[in-house]
Amino acid sequence: MLLHVWDHDEATHRIALGRGYRATDAWEIVRSLRVGEPLPPVPPLPDGYLLRTTRDDPRDHDAVAELLNAAFGRTGHVGAELATFTRSAPSFRRETDLVAEAPDGRLAAYAAVCWDTCNRHAIFEPVCTHPGHRQRGLAKALMLEGMRRAAELGAEVIDVGTGDADPANALYASMPFTQTYRGRFWAQAARRSRSTSAAVSR
Repeated sequence: MLLHVWDHDEATHRIALGRGYRATDAWEIVRSLRVGEPLPPVPPLPDGYLLRTTRDDPRDHDAVAELLNAAFGRTGHVGAELATFTRSAPSFRRETDLVAEAPDGRLAAYAAVCWDTCNRHAIFEPVCTHPGHRQRGLAKALMLEGMRRAAELGAEVIDVGTGDADPANALYASMPFTQTYRGRFWAQAARRSRSTSAAVSR
């Protein structure tokens, strides 16, 4: 069993140590913005790229699934999964489900903002760029537009989380997040080696 413990949470550290847990090398980080000051302007996309919302269309669902598989090195995402989520998840908002469309019509980047109306809390999940379209500022533009739209909905807090992926952390560090929370996965000593591997592959 793994525990996720924030680095600043000394009380939980003491409890975990007392129960035989030790920190592993696997960590996660959450960056947070409390909406208040004006957000930076959204930079224009490179020539030929289009910023738009996703569409409730099987072709778009399949295109998003293809993008997710390519960006994260997976094979399991399918259009039906996206269709079900967009039609059933209470956190889904079409106006904050953003993609960058490449000149050839394929999807090049994706930034979805999940929205908690009751708590006025917005969370980016997922954010990704197709390997063939990276280093062009696409994800940053989508995220800034997502922040703008979340603020218009009334968001008071906007978060994004990730693990130790360097490209993702470089992107998020360049965004106007104002608070950073880092935590590690803790595992019981006898299971530490196996559990650490599971956390890293998560």
